[in-house]
Amino acid sequence: MLSSMKLLVLALCVFSLMSSVSCNLEKRQCSISSCSCQGVVDGLFCGDGRYNCKEGRLYECQNGGRACDYGVHDSCAKCNHLTC
Repeated sequence: MLSSMKLLVLALCVFSLMSSVSCNLEKRQCSISSCSCQGVVDGLFCGDGRYNCKEGRLYECQNGGRACDYGVHDSCAKCNHLTC
């Protein structure tokens, strides 16, 4: 069974095949960051400079308000959304 993260990446890649958005399937390890996502629904989001979440970076909010930092993500840097 695919995790929600893998399903989202797959969906983004399918979308990128139909558009000019590039798809980077490089596997990234979860690095727990100082970004606080307390009160945010678990899942992926782009940092916006608030709560120690850096702009242009892809985060995953996990149970307990801790966020994994997956590094710079093209669409987060371009439009601050998971897809532009």
